[in-house]
Amino acid sequence: MTRSETTLRALIAAGSLAATILVQRPAAAEIVLTKQNDWELSIDGRLNAFISYAQGDPTPEGVAEWTAGLFEQPVPNSGDISVVRVRSGFVQNVFGFNLTKEAAPGYKLGGRFALWVGASNERKPVLGQQPAVEAREAYLKLEAPWGTIQAGRALGLYGRGGILMDADIVHANGLGNPCSTRVILGGACGFAGHGVLFPGFNAGFLYSTPSLAGLQVTVGVYDPSVNSEKGYEITPYPRLEGQLSYNLHDTLKVFVEGMWQRLINTNPLRDDMSMPILDASGRPLNEIADASGVAAGAQVSVGPLQVGGSFYQGKGLTLIVPIFNTPILTDQNINPVLRGSLGFAGMASLRFGGTKIAGGAGMSQLKLTPYEQEPYSSQVPPKQQLGISIGLYQTFFKQLTWAIEYFRGQYTWYQYQQTTADPIVTPKQNVNFFNTGLTLVF
Repeated sequence: MTRSETTLRALIAAGSLAATILVQRPAAAEIVLTKQNDWELSIDGRLNAFISYAQGDPTPEGVAEWTAGLFEQPVPNSGDISVVRVRSGFVQNVFGFNLTKEAAPGYKLGGRFALWVGASNERKPVLGQQPAVEAREAYLKLEAPWGTIQAGRALGLYGRGGILMDADIVHANGLGNPCSTRVILGGACGFAGHGVLFPGFNAGFLYSTPSLAGLQVTVGVYDPSVNSEKGYEITPYPRLEGQLSYNLHDTLKVFVEGMWQRLINTNPLRDDMSMPILDASGRPLNEIADASGVAAGAQVSVGPLQVGGSFYQGKGLTLIVPIFNTPILTDQNINPVLRGSLGFAGMASLRFGGTKIAGGAGMSQLKLTPYEQEPYSSQVPPKQQLGISIGLYQTFFKQLTWAIEYFRGQYTWYQYQQTTADPIVTPKQNVNFFNTGLTLVF
């Protein structure tokens, strides 16, 4: 398998993680199984299946399959992409166990263990690769008058505000952008990669202050990420993430988030002659890079109307998941430098009884470093991803939702010129997605 194919699979897997977002559920949705010795055990989850049809332009010439957009073999004669998949939605199929106990007045012990699984296997005859069952949530929690401590695997903090907004306003019972049609290693992306980042499910320790008139601070220490594609595999410190949130009776929600992680390259720094650069002691120096980001957003809910918007900016964030294992994390110089990126999205929904109309638009951009210039002759990096979504969501029996969606992805790369004798072009790709499916929440 080539590096491009390996990276493509990894990129799709990470993008698919955006579909497995933890959607907040009311306690009433949980099914209590038993109560014994002051412990309460309950379950919750969801089941879904969608038909998703993609139609649009093929990957442009000069663009690697793994960089951005959607890669599929074009249909003969027409030259366009045309493919149908049956798959899970923005949130996968979930089966979760919740354990709680009132340990003492004001003190509550608990934890959650949840299994997540998709609906699709690979498109191979008879016996394709089956979808993996993953324990994406496995954590314990202590709630006390002085705050809450959580330890284990759960949704990350940086990017949580934007992706939860996407779920709450638009895509919780839908699909949005499918991330990929070739390989389905999770759910779908919603707006992730199109103005919103997905934080992923990560192991960490978190502390949250008590809510003070709706204001709360949460800080987290997480298992660090690496980028082996560019040699950033030394992580001397954990990844730090934080969130400041404000919730006014669910009418107004505001969040500000931040993230930082140090990365050190396994390859020594080199001079213009490609010779290692040495320190005063004669030891090779290594490139040190700090991935970091900030994000903010706000959401208003008034009667049947919900409106929200979010923003993120930083370096080492790529386009979907921060510090992801893809070559676009850095430039192509001998001493790689982290690329900057930014994104913003706006969403709205209107509900009439069991009927909801929802949609929005978002844009993610990847910036060149000061050491890069156009045009590129190979491995053209993506420049911008624009997503536009509109959908109708009809709920029956309070728990079953039928969704009909349209999502348009518009992708642009930096300029490309194969040889100096060829014209300079700006690669572009437009893809239309039509989704419909059912979701049962319990």
